[in-house]
Amino acid sequence: MADTHALALDAMRAKGAADAAALAAKAVAGEANAQELLEKKAMVPTWRQRDFTAVPVGTPYKWGDMVYKLRQA
Repeated sequence: MADTHALALDAMRAKGAADAAALAAKAVAGEANAQELLEKKAMVPTWRQRDFTAVPVGTPYKWGDMVYKLRQA
């Protein structure tokens, strides 16, 4: 029998990832304003150095306590 705790954690992680992706899509489409991004900054991924050429402009990231939107690829 599968561990119920592990299944619940997996479900919560999947829901969090889906919510974060939906918020990022809203930000890229210009439908999420700054206030919404700040209110939901727990769902915004932390910036890390990487290749951003495939990341859509407008994707939100946080650094420290600030939320930023990607301005260029």
